Amino acid sequence: MNYYSVSKLNHDIIHSFLPQMPQVDLIVGIPRDGILVAVLVSNYRNIPFTDLDAFCEGKVYRPGAKHRNKQIYDAEIKNILVVDDICATGRAMREAKGQMGGLGHDARIYYSTVYAFEGKDKLGIGRQPGLLDFYGVELIRPCHYEWTQCDAVRLPQTIFDIDGILCPDCSKENDDDGERYERFLTESPLKLRPENVGAFITWRDEKYRGLTEAWLRKHGIKYHELIMARRSEWRNAIEFKADYYSRSKYTLFIESSSRQAKEIARLTDKPVIGRDSNEIFGGKLGL
Repeated sequence: MNYYSVSKLNHDIIHSFLPQMPQVDLIVGIPRDGILVAVLVSNYRNIPFTDLDAFCEGKVYRPGAKHRNKQIYDAEIKNILVVDDICATGRAMREAKGQMGGLGHDARIYYSTVYAFEGKDKLGIGRQPGLLDFYGVELIRPCHYEWTQCDAVRLPQTIFDIDGILCPDCSKENDDDGERYERFLTESPLKLRPENVGAFITWRDEKYRGLTEAWLRKHGIKYHELIMARRSEWRNAIEFKADYYSRSKYTLFIESSSRQAKEIARLTDKPVIGRDSNEIFGGKLGL
């Protein structure tokens, strides 16, 4: 498994994408993930940005107060770069080209992504235009992206931890196996809200299933399975989680504790992401 973190995305923009980028007057990000790239490129090159839909409506985002008098925001737009994070099938890029082409804009338009599968096949040959004018880094399958972690295609094949991932960990003072703990289960604030998750697995005792399910419903979190512990049958959370993961169909585990993630990966020989250090164990980190 190759893990592409937001930190790695930023690194690859700076070291692989920007050195190939032509001089342009405007960055246009393809929603949603291409906007993240557009913002970073805009900041690093000090040029305006907008998103594709806004551009089609004639809108370019104005900067904060300290930048509003810069001449770049009043300059004529002669060269535009349309960007996305990833080019896999190329569908999003083809749709973007269709939208841009329909505007009849006089500017020279470049199309690119930070990452691409079979990237060389998406470039033009000779005078024949390709889907992309350039790209940053060739992607290697299988892979998982931190910035799409809550809506990734692979989520039905993924297991998530709950405490520390969806909500904060329970503090020691509230972990009393009584009223304080029940209040924590009911009132915990939401951190992440992934969609269509294969399974949630938690060291919470099975007797708290009702409160856990109610909290998930309250926040509109959809999933297929909720695996809870019968603590009296297990020595610790690591063995419980590793046993289920090793026997399951799931191909990725996202665990809040990197210490636990490393051990679960060792016991299962399957990839586990430890979110507190943002590392992947038991799989190859995309470099």
